Amino acid sequence: METPTYPPLARLARISGQVALTLVLDGEGKVESVEATAENPRLVKTPLLQESAVENIKHWTFAKPQSIPFKQVIIYDYEFDNSLPGDNGANPITKVTFDLPDHVTILANLRFIDTQDVNPKHQ
Repeated sequence: METPTYPPLARLARISGQVALTLVLDGEGKVESVEATAENPRLVKTPLLQESAVENIKHWTFAKPQSIPFKQVIIYDYEFDNSLPGDNGANPITKVTFDLPDHVTILANLRFIDTQDVNPKHQ
């Protein structure tokens, strides 16, 4: 199981949300196919988060299923944790919790941009 990361561009743009993945496992428990699905109509499509979740789950191996093909839905929940210190670009923090078999939470600190060092051209 490879630990997921919070996509840097999504962190910078402060994009959070849930991604539902429908997996098909082979007889060895490896991911044969994966598709981002809309299991919940409230889920907003977020391509940056979907791409990250799909790429991550491809590296997972599950227990051998009792029947094949075996379908599994896993939710990736990308959130920001305000209790973590902010990130100025040099201090990204990511915490991941696995509530298996079907839920992964990826928490990240908020990225901030220091505008005090910016010299405006028109003053």
